[in-house]
Amino acid sequence: MTLTAARCVDHIRHTLGNALPSQTIDPMTVINQAGQFLCTMHEWKWLERQSAYIGFTSGQSYSTCPSDLRDVISIQFTQGLVNRVRITSINEISRLRSHNIGVGLAMTWVALVSRANPTGGAPIPILELYPTPVSTDNQALTIYYRSGWTPPLNLDESSQINIPEYLEPLYIQILRAFARGYEEEDQASLDTRLQALYTGVLFLTCAERDGMIQHQYGPPLQTGLSAVGTYLPGVPASPYTVGNPTP
Repeated sequence: MTLTAARCVDHIRHTLGNALPSQTIDPMTVINQAGQFLCTMHEWKWLERQSAYIGFTSGQSYSTCPSDLRDVISIQFTQGLVNRVRITSINEISRLRSHNIGVGLAMTWVALVSRANPTGGAPIPILELYPTPVSTDNQALTIYYRSGWTPPLNLDESSQINIPEYLEPLYIQILRAFARGYEEEDQASLDTRLQALYTGVLFLTCAERDGMIQHQYGPPLQTGLSAVGTYLPGVPASPYTVGNPTP
């Protein structure tokens, strides 16, 4: 049965002895904070999203990212075998800009940073670029990423908690820990309650079940010298081979 926001409120009431949190902590806050904590517990497969495009704007040294981005899995140029993307630090981006190193567009360095949201709220993730693009391309890069928590719309029965069913027991325990951690911190702090969940069998079982969505990744990719000059797995880097030494 799909977990709803209304059922979450019932769990909060139940763990607090049929009461709601004090006026300073509303149920929606507890629901969202518990969900945000769940999303940061592990590199969950269920948070991996389908590919999205990141565009280049001529003369602009940064690009906007998907609004729900939590962490990057992979960034590549959408087209072109010789174009490369190198993820680096904002320090390195600053150094490259300062030295004005000319590399063309065959290599693009990127660094993920945040900027203030002009409408308020959480900061917006952006991708700083070097070199600055000289043309506009709305599909320049392809990104794979993990998203963050999706808040329910309201506390009604029709408002669903968007997590897999196998994670619902863990989320409910986190939800109850947050509620009691705020209201009964004299008995046990929120930190203590969450630490117990980290080391418990429920979290370990959920993490294992989540990893089984794709339990294998095929044969090992070519590495080192064998991978130089080839972009297809299983294709030799060179048409030539070295024979056995002559006795």
